[in-house]
Amino acid sequence: MKKQIFFRWLALALCVTMLIAFAGCHKDDDPSPSDPLTGQWQSERKPDYVYTLNGDGTGKYKMAGTDYDIIYSAENGKITISIQAEGYTPLTFDYFLEGDRLNIRDSYGKDTFYLRVKE
Repeated sequence: MKKQIFFRWLALALCVTMLIAFAGCHKDDDPSPSDPLTGQWQSERKPDYVYTLNGDGTGKYKMAGTDYDIIYSAENGKITISIQAEGYTPLTFDYFLEGDRLNIRDSYGKDTFYLRVKE
């Protein structure tokens, strides 16, 4: 009788341990819904132009083989990007996000499309 109770408690403890262990295991292919811009974005027309946007407002911009550190902020359909290198001033663009396609529109109305890079 005591043996059966022991094994039942042992089985229950094992199940609870497995549930806790697997609760944190999930594949997170998509960025957090609170920051849909987080991730890598590759230009449709120029594949060697890639933005990497981190959730903390930092990132990288790869332009024709050269990597630049950037700081960005996005709010109300506008994104401001500051390349952290001498001679660059912050620029603000309109942006439109449709699923895995990011459209950045410059002040002349020219659209540049970027696709989310899936890892």
